[in-house]
Amino acid sequence: MNRFPTDHEPDDGQVDPELLSAALERVRAADPAVDAVLDADSLHETLAVTTGVQVGTAPGDELAAARARRRTPRWFQVAAVVAGIAVVGASGYAIGAKGADASATSADASLEAPMSLGGAAPAEQQEVDSGAAVDAQNLVGGRDALPSSYWYGGRTVFHGAGLPTAGSSHDAWGFDPSATYSQATAALAADVFGVSGKPRQDAGGWTVGKQDGSVPTVTIAPDGTTSVSYYDPTRDPWACGSDVVAPPDEPDSSTADDAKADDTPGDDGAVSGGSEPDFGVDGDCTAEAPSAKDATATARDALADLGLDPDDYAWTTQTDAGASVNVGAELVVDGQRTGLTWWFTVMSDGVQSAWGSLAPVVALGSYDVVSPAQAVERLNDPRFGASGGGVYPMAAREALMGAMESGTDTSSNEEPTSTPTPPAAPEPGASFSWPVMDVTITAARLGVALQTDVDGSTSLIPTYELTSDDGSTWTVVAVADSMLDLTS
Repeated sequence: MNRFPTDHEPDDGQVDPELLSAALERVRAADPAVDAVLDADSLHETLAVTTGVQVGTAPGDELAAARARRRTPRWFQVAAVVAGIAVVGASGYAIGAKGADASATSADASLEAPMSLGGAAPAEQQEVDSGAAVDAQNLVGGRDALPSSYWYGGRTVFHGAGLPTAGSSHDAWGFDPSATYSQATAALAADVFGVSGKPRQDAGGWTVGKQDGSVPTVTIAPDGTTSVSYYDPTRDPWACGSDVVAPPDEPDSSTADDAKADDTPGDDGAVSGGSEPDFGVDGDCTAEAPSAKDATATARDALADLGLDPDDYAWTTQTDAGASVNVGAELVVDGQRTGLTWWFTVMSDGVQSAWGSLAPVVALGSYDVVSPAQAVERLNDPRFGASGGGVYPMAAREALMGAMESGTDTSSNEEPTSTPTPPAAPEPGASFSWPVMDVTITAARLGVALQTDVDGSTSLIPTYELTSDDGSTWTVVAVADSMLDLTS
């Protein structure tokens, strides 16, 4: 039976312009790293080693001061459901909220890892799971030596060694959002997550529940995978002990009555001119988190109630000392994890928040693919070429590499022992440095990667993951030229 009927009446209702103008600010407020503390001392020390420039002592905690100045009302912080879908997507907000410092279970190791058509990655980062926090020490001056490939920018030449020269074929898949983006689907999602109200259509998609941060809300978006977002602010496990800030000041009473007269409040609308919602709700600080097994079972039941097959996903959990368990469900297609992931925050009384995609997978058939040797040549072709550099500055590269090879801890807070000096002036007639890196690709894996077309449609297209002799990897589209539309 089709769980997602698509017949619905069009909704031409007006969208509150204030909600639109504040959308990105709401997303920033909902950032799981919004309260992260910058280790300024380590950062300054790392910059000194990587660039050869001494930046002096670290300034005061300007970040904390800035946060104090920009403190956002709590209702504003939790009203980012609609905008959050467009910006966060399926990147794993829930599990990123507390980092990777807790007990966790991993997906089935027998499954092929996901691919991403986005450039290069060093060997140390190949096994980082989707949505997991990456140790910043590996990105800005850690003591462990990075593979030389991580320095590669645009001036890179790729060669293959011992790779097959014969092409082959591989299946591709797409997603059908027309089967799930509807008023009926929004109503179904609201029923599954216990959100009261009637679906209404606005700029962000179909929404159930007021978006003022006082009640649970669920939204589905008109994107290529029918992204869905659910959040219950009345059960937020991270609200324990937080300050409850009142909503913005009301306008002058002389104009407030006139403004209210123009409002068109409804039971479920974003504008509620006649009443002020209750913003004084916090999470239950005393509740115990469910077990990983129970949390996974709850999330699986939610997916099944939404019309999805829980067995089509690779499941992971992450727990900490709080009142919730984070559960991830990554879509698996043809034995490979795809990177398209559901994230659930599960408490003892059920799901508190969820992000994911509802569009069903549809088979697109078999596509001709180039050989691994040709895939390496594509890395040298600007139409397909890799984009891997840019994380580290090229200045003082040798100094940093030497420090890492010698085991020097570049994050130390001790004062540098050498006196900084400026570089020498260029000599007339001297050659200019123009480093070109040479990479040898020794292995290739054929799979699929998510690709969003210019019209917004999303597919899983044949992709090669190419591995160099130092363990770093690049990805490049594998589809033969005859099946690629290269027109702009």
